[in-house]
Amino acid sequence: MLAAINMLFLALACFWIWKRDAQPLHKLFWPALLVKCLAGIALGIIYSTYYDPSDTFIFFKLACDQANVAREDFGTYVKVLFTQEQGFFLGEYRTVFFSKITSVLALLTGNNYWISSLYYSLLSFFGAWYLCNTIARIFPGVKTAAVLAFLFLPSAVFWSSGIIKESITMAGLYFLSALFLKLWKNEKIPIVSVLLGIVSVIVIFKLKYYYLATFIPITVSVLIVKYLTEKLSVKKPVAVIALWMVLLACGFTAITFLHPNFSPARVLTVITFNNKVFMDACSPEDVVHYYNLEPTWGSMMINAPWALIAGLFRPFLWEANTVFKFITALENLALLALTILSLRYVRNLLRTPEYLLVLAVLGYCCVLSVFLALSTPNFGTLARYGAGYMPFFALLVFNQPFVTRWLSRFHL
Repeated sequence: MLAAINMLFLALACFWIWKRDAQPLHKLFWPALLVKCLAGIALGIIYSTYYDPSDTFIFFKLACDQANVAREDFGTYVKVLFTQEQGFFLGEYRTVFFSKITSVLALLTGNNYWISSLYYSLLSFFGAWYLCNTIARIFPGVKTAAVLAFLFLPSAVFWSSGIIKESITMAGLYFLSALFLKLWKNEKIPIVSVLLGIVSVIVIFKLKYYYLATFIPITVSVLIVKYLTEKLSVKKPVAVIALWMVLLACGFTAITFLHPNFSPARVLTVITFNNKVFMDACSPEDVVHYYNLEPTWGSMMINAPWALIAGLFRPFLWEANTVFKFITALENLALLALTILSLRYVRNLLRTPEYLLVLAVLGYCCVLSVFLALSTPNFGTLARYGAGYMPFFALLVFNQPFVTRWLSRFHL
């Protein structure tokens, strides 16, 4: 009965939102929602069948244990819920925090993994839906690319669905991205959106701090540059970009105080240590191999181009030795082909009014891609972590006239 109540509640909530929805992408609501929910269920089935034990079920087991405490002594549960996370290593802090959030769903669903998975998938969907509609309203010409990138890109949909940290993290990141675009267009932000933005920042910081450490300096610096150049009437792109680079450098310097792992003394050590852990634990054909990676800036710079290629386009098709790797490789091949085709538009980039916005998105994708590819060279893990930047990169390469024309027959 508890499962039926939850399913009825979810169905009615979605129907109510759909009826009230007057967004530009209204007709895509149900197809995109269905794809998202199926992705969350598929993630659970795949993990339970091929990767047992796995993170998603370990997280949910911890959540169920905490939910059981709530049923016996709710006061103790509340204290646990708001107690500072403890752990022996950084990943354990994130796991404990995530299990606390999930325990609320376990309590509501009677420890039902699949219905809890639907809640997470729906949360992630509404974040993507809000961002897509914001893009479609502010930049109508980018609507088709946004739909493909955030609602239907297989890796982005799959790796931000179900009971995994990326689901709630990407919901927050999508929401923050939408708020950023509204600020870019000088729109007023309602108090409710501000509060939700603060919650999003806290959750992302707790679960995937490196997403936030890249997102904040880039978006804040871009907004400051936009404000200054409008006030000072700076028109030359070279001057605008130079100012942005200076402010961006200041922003990344400030971020070193945000988290211990980003201090100059530790960031290189953390990258090389994580890389070695993955290299020792994984088969040679499942990882990216770098040239003599050491905790020095010189070594990082030498390996950065290969890391960028790996983060965006690997595994290549000939590296796929499993069904799941083959599916990822097909998507990467399509993105690589579209990236090559989009290079012809680079020369016209500085002539477009929103060139700084494009550079900001590209910068975010490149920085995060290099950082994650160096520290997590395993193809499977990289595909999962890539959910934080791949849809944004896909937005850029999908935004080409021939893609839009081809998809116009489907009335997107």
